[in-house]
Amino acid sequence: MSALPGVRVMESGEDLSAIVAFRIAGILDAQVMADLARQGIRIGVLEKAQAPIDMAAHGLDTVLRAAPQVYTSEHDVDALVQAVADLAVMA
Repeated sequence: MSALPGVRVMESGEDLSAIVAFRIAGILDAQVMADLARQGIRIGVLEKAQAPIDMAAHGLDTVLRAAPQVYTSEHDVDALVQAVADLAVMA
């Protein structure tokens, strides 16, 4: 997802998990969640109180959080990435 124009992935480093926190430039997190939900894609929002050090370091109050589970298929991940890419283009 970090290769998508307009999408900022918050994690960095060599050893990453499947969970990804991200922002789409120019779109409120609540709008992204609503747009994805209409497509059957469920993600969450991580708020400053849940990660105060990371949020302060990035100057953010919230980030979007996608947390794949054991039942998440490759198709589900592809659908999320495509939907995020589509939203980022429209921003």
